Amino acid sequence: ILTVMKLGLMKPVYDPKSKAFVFEPNKPVTRCELAMILQDIYAKLTNNPQIKFKYATLKPSENPFKDLDVTNPCFNAMMLAVNMNWLNTDQGYVHPNQPVNGADALEALYELKNTIMNRF
Repeated sequence: ILTVMKLGLMKPVYDPKSKAFVFEPNKPVTRCELAMILQDIYAKLTNNPQIKFKYATLKPSENPFKDLDVTNPCFNAMMLAVNMNWLNTDQGYVHPNQPVNGADALEALYELKNTIMNRF
């Protein structure tokens, strides 16, 4: 978590109730959030920030996902994660708001590591 925060990939969120920036490690991470984190790590480590916009021009008719619209802020990240085999689909469903369990997160990070290691 500290490394991810140092890279600027996740930031604490301002909580108006406590009037402080908080980081909630017990809050579940969704598949959408994980895809965005993986995309940011990949963009930073490959020095390729343009990857965050690779699928920005896809039309709704070209959308392979049944439950994620092309206008969703995590669409590009999910497309990248699925195309790079970091995350899987379930017959066209990506379940963007579903919490990620530890095993799936570990597998996604392992696949990201393999992608990066094979690149260099």
